[in-house]
Amino acid sequence: MFVGSQLVITLEEVEQEILETIRKCLREDSSIIRRMGADYLAYSICDALVDGPFLLLDRLGERLDDLEDILLVRPDREAVSELHDLKRDLFLLHRLKCRGI
Repeated sequence: MFVGSQLVITLEEVEQEILETIRKCLREDSSIIRRMGADYLAYSICDALVDGPFLLLDRLGERLDDLEDILLVRPDREAVSELHDLKRDLFLLHRLKCRGI
């Protein structure tokens, strides 16, 4: 990220979903991000990048709770398969965290 007095330049290898809210705000003339200036935009981007993984973990946790309820009442192959997929995703996230990514 490069921050100037009136501009912010970011580089992304892959478009990040967690930045979509900021992109939407930038498209609106009356948004607070547009009114506050480059420093506030840079802060907002950093804040979204830091908080984004926690939102993902919350969603995964909620889905795990739902699967647990399903499996306790009516175990089926589809729910077990999804549980294994979620466990794999959590393992990959943990590996990325350990690498400092």
